[in-house]
Amino acid sequence: MQPVALDVERRLKRLEARVNSQQRTITRYRLIGGAIAGTAGLICMLALTSEAFVEDVLRTHRLEVLDEKGQLVVAVGSGETGGQLNIYSEEMENVARLWANGHGGDLAIWNRQGGNIFGAYATEQGGDAGLWNSDGQRSLRFRAGDDGGQLDLYDRDQNAVARLWANEHGGDLAMWNRDETNVFGAYATEVGGEATIWNHKGQRMFRAQSQDDGGRVLVYHDKNQRSVQITGGADGGELSVYGNRGQRAFTARSTVGGGQADLWNVDGDRSVTARGRRDGGFVDVHGREGESVARLWASEHGGDLTLRNHGGSNIFAAYSTSRGGESAIWNADGQRVLRQHSDDYGGALTIYDR
Repeated sequence: MQPVALDVERRLKRLEARVNSQQRTITRYRLIGGAIAGTAGLICMLALTSEAFVEDVLRTHRLEVLDEKGQLVVAVGSGETGGQLNIYSEEMENVARLWANGHGGDLAIWNRQGGNIFGAYATEQGGDAGLWNSDGQRSLRFRAGDDGGQLDLYDRDQNAVARLWANEHGGDLAMWNRDETNVFGAYATEVGGEATIWNHKGQRMFRAQSQDDGGRVLVYHDKNQRSVQITGGADGGELSVYGNRGQRAFTARSTVGGGQADLWNVDGDRSVTARGRRDGGFVDVHGREGESVARLWASEHGGDLTLRNHGGSNIFAAYSTSRGGESAIWNADGQRVLRQHSDDYGGALTIYDR
């Protein structure tokens, strides 16, 4: 009986060992399955959580950016006319602001002391910008106008001392002194350009302008009368000098043969004319009616001189000849009454009766 009992006991132990092994395998599978299920759930949870926090639009009434010390450096918000952005220094000083105004954008920059040093903003005409110094005084302004741009320069007393802007023909420049008196102007015209200088009293002293065929320069005295005028053209240049009443006193101009100069009296009548020619020069002295009463000129043999009465008749003549010189005298009726001349043998004098 003993061998049978031992055999049964041995079989029971083998069966128990087999059952324990199967239970351990089932437990291991359960743990792996649980881990897989937990990981899948965690992945799903993370995916759902990520989708919940990823947004295309971030909406807020005010956004503040802080530095590493927790101090405000940028603030984004809204105002009555739209959005607004402020930038602060490390000392919490508002140094820049960008916002919307009634016409568009508006930008302001301040220094560390709170003084406005730059501003640019949209206007009804376009745009306007300005620069201020450290004392808060405006130094420069540039803006858009109906005809184009405009730039204004200011002095320390906030007076405009220079302006550059566009007119219908091109550019325009004006300068003022400290007393706000216009002292210089230059501007484009239909035929080119023009510039003017005034004195400290506002009296015009100088003017230069372009013309179709050249340029012109005028110098004025304190009664706003021109004193000197210089003109250039296709035929050359011309210079005119005027008296204190505006009457012409002297002119010099270019001619085909060279140059010509004229002198006028106080009544505006020409008194003397001097002209250069290819074969020499000549000088005319004019009478009260403008007629020539004396002429001195160069001829092929030397110099010639003629005197005339107011009627235009010769009364005296002296001229060079191939043998020396000759002169003659006429009476009022144009009759020669005397002649003297030189030749190879000496001189001769001839007296005529009427």
